[in-house]
Amino acid sequence: MPELGRFSCWVEVDGVKVSEYSPEYSADRKEATCWIPSEVNKKFSIHWTDSKADRTRKIYGFVRIDGIDCGGRELIFAKTGGKWIGTGHRDSVSTSPTTRRPFIFGRQEITDDDNFLNAPISLDLGTIQLAFEDVVCYKTHPTLRQFVSLPPRKLHEQSKKAMGHSVQFGRETRTWSPYQSTTTETVCDTVERLAKFTFKYRPLDLLKANGIAPVDRPRLEKRAAAVEVVPDEDEEAIASKIKALQDQLAAVQNKKQRLLPGRIKKEIKAETSIFLPGEVIDLT
Repeated sequence: MPELGRFSCWVEVDGVKVSEYSPEYSADRKEATCWIPSEVNKKFSIHWTDSKADRTRKIYGFVRIDGIDCGGRELIFAKTGGKWIGTGHRDSVSTSPTTRRPFIFGRQEITDDDNFLNAPISLDLGTIQLAFEDVVCYKTHPTLRQFVSLPPRKLHEQSKKAMGHSVQFGRETRTWSPYQSTTTETVCDTVERLAKFTFKYRPLDLLKANGIAPVDRPRLEKRAAAVEVVPDEDEEAIASKIKALQDQLAAVQNKKQRLLPGRIKKEIKAETSIFLPGEVIDLT
């Protein structure tokens, strides 16, 4: 959450503070800028506090979205821990004397129609801003009340401001106490701007692609090597099995030795002579 001295501001989506990335501060520490993720069709609200509120001064928080003024509110004071805290928030705007519409992130409409190629685009498109201002207020004559309008923005596909999302209005709801369209408005003149916060919203994937938001990395779980722990009471059984295997191996080796071929004795059998001693053999 960016802080500028005693002033702080943040954006909530579904009642939860959104993540903030790459905060930057001006040299005089009166302006803070950061990036936040936006999600289509999600309602959001802007919250602000003054931790050392001066009740002798009239401090307003003025909201500006996509370069359009969305009204201001005087800080509400409450005593906490022995000191006064000023707070404020805004989640919607009046669109008629009896209706309000919430802020939501919507999908930006892109076209290839060249009529939109050079259409004027606010430099503040894609931003949510909150300014703390010390003001002097006075009553005016009855005037016709002006209501905020956020017309759908259609951007050319080549526009550098084509960022995927833009702020739009959600479904209209009726208010409990209707505003008067003709009233004595309170007009405030700024005496001093005390602090200004700017939130640049973009789709989370776009923030990651541009190195603004960290990229999710797959979690690698280290698995411990399986180690078999042998209980002490099993050592005797294991020793017995080892001896039995050794005995079997010795028996096999002995059997192998018995089956090896030994020296073969060749005996020559004497054949019985068919001739008588002294007999003359005629070879002719």
